[in-house]
Amino acid sequence: MFRRVMVWAMCVFSMFALPRLSLVQAWDSWVLQWMAAHRSSGLSHAFSILTRAGGTPGFLIAWIIPPILFLKQKRRREALIYSVGVLLFKASIPFLKIMANRLRPGSPLLEEKTLSMPSGHAFDAVVILVVALAILRKWGPSAKALRIPEILSALFALGVCLSRIYFGVHYPTDVLLGALYGACSLWLLQGFSPNLYSF
Repeated sequence: MFRRVMVWAMCVFSMFALPRLSLVQAWDSWVLQWMAAHRSSGLSHAFSILTRAGGTPGFLIAWIIPPILFLKQKRRREALIYSVGVLLFKASIPFLKIMANRLRPGSPLLEEKTLSMPSGHAFDAVVILVVALAILRKWGPSAKALRIPEILSALFALGVCLSRIYFGVHYPTDVLLGALYGACSLWLLQGFSPNLYSF
């Protein structure tokens, strides 16, 4: 458990340290410029769907379903750990944004009023992916057929993350560390119950 806490703490520390490095800032700017140069109406439409689905609506579904499944199996402890833990980590993101105090790039396509680091959408995408993979592996098709929905789930999560960079509302490091924060937070929660993602 100590190792999980330390990895989570290092992820949080990275949110303050990395954006202040000139090399990281240069890379962030280059990626944003490259994405802006490759925008098209088709991509904008696709990424618009992904950024909406992968935000609050997708997170709420991924947050509600596991406790319901746990309660049906009379696994009250796992239901409590998951529902409270995931919600607390999600609620911590606005505070992390304030502490990191990184302004958004400034997008001509979408207007966002909050700060930039870390990306809440990237956090949501990781939660959605973990829940989708756990459900697929228990109730999904056979092993061979399972690969396609797993790949689609991973592509959805990746698309949500890329959409935030594409629209210029996040720097790439915001998205990378938002996703990493989601993974580290879920891993930390698993320390309280090894079968937390076995629905």
